[in-house]
Parts: sequence; structure tokens; C-alpha cells
Amino acid sequence: MNKNIHWINYLKAICLFAVYLSHCQAYYKYSMAASVLIRPFYVNAFFFISGYLLFRTQLSESVISQPYHDYIRNNGKLYLQNMFYKLVVPSVLFSTIEFFPSYMIRGREFGAVDFIVKTFGGCTYWFISALVVSEVIIFILLLTRRRNIFFYFITAWIIYMTGAFICNHNLVLIKQYPDFPWQYKEGLLAVVFLAGGGVYWRYEKNITKYVTFKSSVVLLLSYIVTLYAMPDQFKVMISKEELNIPGVIISVVVTLALIEFCKKIKSAKLLEFMGRNSIGFYLMSGALPIVISIFLHKIIPGRTFLGLLICFFISVGVSVPAVWILNKWFPFMLDFRKLMKG
Repeated sequence: MNKNIHWINYLKAICLFAVYLSHCQAYYKYSMAASVLIRPFYVNAFFFISGYLLFRTQLSESVISQPYHDYIRNNGKLYLQNMFYKLVVPSVLFSTIEFFPSYMIRGREFGAVDFIVKTFGGCTYWFISALVVSEVIIFILLLTRRRNIFFYFITAWIIYMTGAFICNHNLVLIKQYPDFPWQYKEGLLAVVFLAGGGVYWRYEKNITKYVTFKSSVVLLLSYIVTLYAMPDQFKVMISKEELNIPGVIISVVVTLALIEFCKKIKSAKLLEFMGRNSIGFYLMSGALPIVISIFLHKIIPGRTFLGLLICFFISVGVSVPAVWILNKWFPFMLDFRKLMKG
């Protein structure tokens, strides 16, 4: 099975550009009106793609045909190992590295509980934590050995609605740390996009008959008009625990349109590199904009659009060689098994 699907890498890269722009706006404290257009897809599309790849593997005939005990010993074990070494360990490692400098820069007092919550508790990189929770949920569902994608899709909607109820009523396990452990509420919401990606994988050929390149142009134009006309009707921000049904729909619509555009890209080495190393780039997307924003505020008076662009381009520009260096010299930081093999 080909693991390197070009359009997926291109879409991941586009989402990463949007993530960096969003973080730069937040830390440089200059917002663009057009930012409303990136919110429905810049993270939600990542979850959608993750679901596509997950179900593409787990519901393949060679895997789903394995009985429960064989699956646990083989592909199920590999599923959990990949999640642990490629998501959990890098999240804990990078959040540990980032913890003390971040607190010093922001002038906060150190606390042992805060350290545990932010690192081992998975409350620094919300996207990775939510992805871990949603993938654990899908793994539990896969133990049923059901083949029908709509079993996962319908169950995911039930889980999403449960998560939405919890978020809407501000139900938390620990009041002082509402996101502990591992951004579980965001994970409950995100699972609907993973299942949506699975449906797209199963019916990709049928869907692309209707969502063509030309129709995608119409979808994007309608998307832009709709968002500007009724911005408050669409809750799409999982990070803020705000995701309603219209938000899910519009997020999927723009994701499908972007997929068709990405399928038309012939070759783009930078996008390919970013897409193949998306977790590394995501791990850089918080610290770099923070540091660069602080530096820019010292040398450029006020908050300007030019300053935002500088912050964005420097952040992305620095992250590219940084991720290359990680892959070249410290690959174990993104997959600890490489250290054990070495």
C-alpha cells in the first residue's frame, strides 16, 4: 500500500501555512478579517486526513479480516505503538523542552502540578492530544471488528454529540485544569472528522464524480460568501471547544474542495516536505511565532500587517531547516523507536 499520497501531503502543507498564520496573528496580536476563512479547515482538515489514512489501513481486507486476538497481537499493537511513539512521546518531549522557556518569557511562576499537566497531561499541544484521544476511540471501535464504515461514522457522531454536550455545559474533571487529561473534550469533538475521512476513503471514487475541480471552485466561492454573510452560524473551533453541526458541514465542504485542488498540483517539493513532516512543523508552530513576535514588537512600533507578514514568513522560514535538522540529526525526537534501533 502506497503510504505517500501526494495530495494528502499538499493539503497538510496548506493547513500548516494556515496554522502558522493563525498562531502569528494570535501572538503578534494583529488579526485579519480574512482569518475567518481559514478556521473551518486549518485544523479540521488534519483530522479528516488522519481518518482517511487510519481507515484506509485498518479497514483494508488484510487487517479487518484478522480475528480479535490476532489483531491485538499484530496490527492493533502496531496501531498503538505508532500512536505512542509518533504522537505521545514527541508531545511530552517537546512540551518539556518548551515548558520552562515559555514560563520565563511570559513571566509566570513555576509549579510542579502545572509542569505535569502541561507535559505528561498532554495540555500543551492541543491538536496532538485531541488526535491521540480520537484515535484511541477509533481503536476501541475497531476491536468490534466491524467492516461497515457507517458503524464508525454513526458512533462517531454519537460521541461528538456527547462531547458537544460536555463542552456546552462546561463539565470538567478538574476545575483548575479543564483540559486535563490530554484535551479529552477536544478529542471527543474531533472524532467526527476522523470518521468523515473514513467515509471519504471508502467512497472516494463516487464522491469525486460530483466534487470535481469545477464544482470545487463553485463550492469555495459559496463558502467565502456564506462565511462572510453568516459568520456566527458556524462554530468550527475545536480548540475553543466550539463545534456545531453547521460547523462540521462547512469544514467538510471546504476540505473536499481543497482536496480536489491539491489533486491538481503536479509537483511541489516544499509542500511535499512539509506534508511528510507535518508533526514536526506543528511542534514548531507555537514557539517560533511567540519568540519572533516578541522580537518584532521590540524593533517595529505598533502592530501592522507588514509586521504580521514578517512574523509569518520568518516563522515558516526558520521551521523548514529546523525540521530538516531534526530529521537528519535527531530523528528519535519524532519517533523514539529510531533511538532504540540506533
